[in-house]
Amino acid sequence: ASMAEAAGALPDPMVEVMLQDVGFPAYTVGEEEMSMIGVEVQQGLLYPGKRKAARAEAGARASVSMAQWEAQRRRLALAIRQVHAELYALDRELEALASTRELVDLMIAVATTRYGTGEADAGAVLRAQLKGDEIAVRLTDLEARRTEFAAELNAMRGLPADAPVGTVGALPGPPALPSGIEVVKGSPDTDVARARVRKAELALDVARLETRPKFFAGAALAS
Repeated sequence: ASMAEAAGALPDPMVEVMLQDVGFPAYTVGEEEMSMIGVEVQQGLLYPGKRKAARAEAGARASVSMAQWEAQRRRLALAIRQVHAELYALDRELEALASTRELVDLMIAVATTRYGTGEADAGAVLRAQLKGDEIAVRLTDLEARRTEFAAELNAMRGLPADAPVGTVGALPGPPALPSGIEVVKGSPDTDVARARVRKAELALDVARLETRPKFFAGAALAS
């Protein structure tokens, strides 16, 4: 609203001081009939409809900015949802691997005990240990990926990269969206494009009015 009001404002008035001295360099104002000093105030007036067109065009520019802001907000919200989904999947896999690791640690302990009593060969112990090493490497990889996604999420939220991100216990619910052609009509990119077209149309109206005559109102006082 403030942008539109400013765009439709009248030009700043101009004040001119005039000195006419026929005896220059001598000062003869008040002595000579043709010598005088005066002041003039002049106010520019816009062609009818120009203020309204300027305000509409400024409003259209603001609408483009708002549509762009809304598009960015929606994209950020989508990106945050995607990162949450990645963290949810990683947390579930980490939980599953942690449970598997407990079982493998138990297998290693059993195989080692049986090897010590002569009930199993060294191969059983080695296989169990290799499986434990494989899980450890996978856990390290998943934890590193989770750290990266957590840092990305913190960046989107304006937080330090190392700010703690708790376990994601559930997937974010799907946003409520219309179906069919309404999705396209209501998309942020469509809104931005529509606002830009409207701004271009109104800018053309303002340009056409610029070719019309300009008017001035003035008042002068001289003596």
